[in-house]
Amino acid sequence: MPIYDFECCSCGLVQEVHRKFSDKLPEKAAELDIICCKKSSKVRQVFHPPSAHVEGSMSLGSLAEKNSKSLGASRVKGFTEQYKTKKDNTIKLKEGMSVSEGKPLDKKTADRINKINRMNNEQKRKFIQNGGA
Repeated sequence: MPIYDFECCSCGLVQEVHRKFSDKLPEKAAELDIICCKKSSKVRQVFHPPSAHVEGSMSLGSLAEKNSKSLGASRVKGFTEQYKTKKDNTIKLKEGMSVSEGKPLDKKTADRINKINRMNNEQKRKFIQNGGA
């Protein structure tokens, strides 16, 4: 039988009580075999969250390091290069430069890119269907 904690609503006394799953929740202290100030006072079931402890928890950095060791140096180097390229391209676009040529964009092209970046997905879909008009 499971053990439940019940608290007297008038005096605050908490006691453990063995009860079946099928038993109804009691409303008064008299329905339980507990020592209380008043047998006519209401009781409530007390719930305690389960405690959990994780041993050897790792930081995000140590998890990344562990994963990089299992991937192998060549794959990690490839991912690093891809990340650097994407980061550099993002910086170029934010500064108004062409990704492919690395030179500043003209005002019309930069305005068009900014307009597209401000669109939601539905607007982008319509923009593409209309041929960019």
